[in-house]
Amino acid sequence: MILTAEQIVQRAEKAIKTQSNLAIRRQMNKLFREQDDSHLWPVSGAFNVTERCIRRANKMERANGEMSPLEYAYFIEAESSTIVNSEV
Repeated sequence: MILTAEQIVQRAEKAIKTQSNLAIRRQMNKLFREQDDSHLWPVSGAFNVTERCIRRANKMERANGEMSPLEYAYFIEAESSTIVNSEV
């Protein structure tokens, strides 16, 4: 089952007792990685789409400040779609 951005945020917040943004982010990354299936459809010589999205999200945050968990999840979801649909 593929989780939506909202479902990932909800599950991450339930799993993390401290409500620390860093802890929630790590749990969200874990959930995104668990449902990654980019290895089934290699893009540009086979790279992991989720890992690339996480790196881009981190770069975006360094430039513009921290995103909320929901913003982060939406960013990963949108970036994944952009990568898969635009890479040649």
